[in-house]
Amino acid sequence: MRPLNDYFLTVEIPTVETASSGWVVAPDPGTLIKAFIVSDATTDGTPEITLKIDAQTDITETVVMTAAVAGTAATNSEPFTDYNSVGAGSVIKATTDGAGTTGGLGRVTLVIRR
Repeated sequence: MRPLNDYFLTVEIPTVETASSGWVVAPDPGTLIKAFIVSDATTDGTPEITLKIDAQTDITETVVMTAAVAGTAATNSEPFTDYNSVGAGSVIKATTDGAGTTGGLGRVTLVIRR
């Protein structure tokens, strides 16, 4: 069960099998602690998702999707440890490295703790 001070944002990455990005704006300040990603298509390879807040340095920890059928989720180890402070109005960017030849739309759910 999550504490009441957590909130969630979702960002879409157009395709996980080619290098691409998606962005979302955080309405409240906090700390990005966890990320989940799911693709709407079967993936091969191991696409790696990096996160960046307000054009700072990439968060060191990444989320790696192993080859999986559509609807299989991947996540990071909790919590992220650096570059993960979120301000009200911060822009969070999710980027895939495109390590794969098949895949589809990626949906990233971000957990931010106030």
